[in-house]
Amino acid sequence: MNSSSSKTSGMKRLPAILLLTCCVLLSGCDLFGPSAPESRYFSIPIANRPADLELALTISERQQGLQKRLELGKDEGMAFLFERPQQASFWMKNTEIPLDIGYFTGDGILREIHQMFPNVEVPVKSFRDDIVIAVEMNKGWFRKKGIKPGDSIDLQRLMRAIKARGENPADYALQTSRSLGLE
Repeated sequence: MNSSSSKTSGMKRLPAILLLTCCVLLSGCDLFGPSAPESRYFSIPIANRPADLELALTISERQQGLQKRLELGKDEGMAFLFERPQQASFWMKNTEIPLDIGYFTGDGILREIHQMFPNVEVPVKSFRDDIVIAVEMNKGWFRKKGIKPGDSIDLQRLMRAIKARGENPADYALQTSRSLGLE
């Protein structure tokens, strides 16, 4: 009687154990298929023209840049941000895409545009020593969009993108209305 009673209570627990096992196994599964990958690009207009920019915030991201990429989308590029104003210097080692680079000061104003040619390891330096943002885009992008020195990047959108990446915009030498005492 004891063994029969044990079998009965074990049989009563079996559905609960199976249900619990299924729940544990399924909790690691995505029943609705894989979620869409998080985009690494942020919509950050330049001179009110659309630009989808990937942010290079860390030293390793800045060193890697667009190396080994074979193409960029029509309005895609990479924005490099610096912790302090400086004379910026970029080269095209292992970069197969012809690019233009725009150098911006901390107030978001585009100061210079330079051409960069695939796999040329001679640095393309900014003339100015107060550059905080560099934006690499496909060759001719700035010209085709009518963007020229004196135009600006949307600093508010840029700061939101930095925050979305889990970084603090105050770590970069961006001049906001608050930092300029205008708020």
